Amino acid sequence: MFQIKQVYDKYVDEVSRFQYRNFNPISTLNLNEENKTTTFKLDIEDDFISKDIEYYIEGKISPVNATKTYNNKSNIKMVNNFVAHLFPQIEVQKHGTLIDEIDFAGIASTVKGRVSYPGADEYNGNGINSGFKTFAQEGQRFSVVGRLGELGLGFFNDITVPIYKGGFEITFTRNNDNAIYRWKSLKADGTEDPVTLRVEGKVMINNFYLRVPIIEYNSEAKTNLINDLFKENYVFQFKKWQCIQHTKITGKSLTFDITNIYRNVQNPIWAFIVFQNNRLNNQKKDNSTFDHVDVKNLWIELSGRRYPEESLNLEWDTDNYCLAYNAYQDYKRLFNKKADSIPYVDIKDFKNLYPIYSIDLSDQPKRISDVKSRF
Repeated sequence: MFQIKQVYDKYVDEVSRFQYRNFNPISTLNLNEENKTTTFKLDIEDDFISKDIEYYIEGKISPVNATKTYNNKSNIKMVNNFVAHLFPQIEVQKHGTLIDEIDFAGIASTVKGRVSYPGADEYNGNGINSGFKTFAQEGQRFSVVGRLGELGLGFFNDITVPIYKGGFEITFTRNNDNAIYRWKSLKADGTEDPVTLRVEGKVMINNFYLRVPIIEYNSEAKTNLINDLFKENYVFQFKKWQCIQHTKITGKSLTFDITNIYRNVQNPIWAFIVFQNNRLNNQKKDNSTFDHVDVKNLWIELSGRRYPEESLNLEWDTDNYCLAYNAYQDYKRLFNKKADSIPYVDIKDFKNLYPIYSIDLSDQPKRISDVKSRF
């Protein structure tokens, strides 16, 4: 991979033009059909593209009951990171080979963004424009643009060189309408006003296309670049994200063995665990947030070793969760190479909205890298 980057570096000054080209889906018939797919084919012929492919989505929330209407002050909105929640499964093929995929994209990419994005004030503009952060005052119409790498697809997030010819087939599977949150206003006495709860809604996508950044080289440099590339071993390296769901959790303790359902060949280098209480398929709950569920201790067993070895002894009712909050920030410290940086989630919202249990698995004996994991 290092050699390939050196090849591209030789021609960095030979780029003649960089522009976005829009690609529409093969068919738009299934855009608003639950569990149906929408596929894009990105055939770039003899050009190069950047990894930073963007999605553009425009649409609105409508009442399921066609006789009902919403007004601009209705208590209903798209949840944070709603684009990923609209498409729980995304697959990426290149020239017919599956190279990346993500299940439960809404949960996975919400965790990814909360642990890796910079502080809220610094990232605010991009967060709003991509739909990662939404507001009630936006009403029921939306239009957003963001990168595919933000949806949990590591390929479009981590690779460092342009891609020759494209040849991508990207398939989005549409979810039900749990990307919607509707709520009751409070009366003067602090109690909920049932009259203010809006009727159930549905998301109607009007327009969805991909913005593909095309890199054009001067003709002679392009020929030389292609020849140089075929002399090297053209390998892409990236972190692959995987989200595994376990439902109907009860009892005071839980052991969850994922040995036979974990897809990757190598052990994970990091793990995040989140809980949701009665949020699935429930528009009266914000499906983009998590619950701490009074977890006291939590660890992962990987090839006979426990991570972390220490007992956290969390007590959420008495606000004793500083060790969990400290671990939440460790991922960005390691991968962003910053000893101290502003976290995207402050300590109050960590408890109330985004309690993400973060576990560092990177310090493993080298000889067990091909052993699957269990927690």
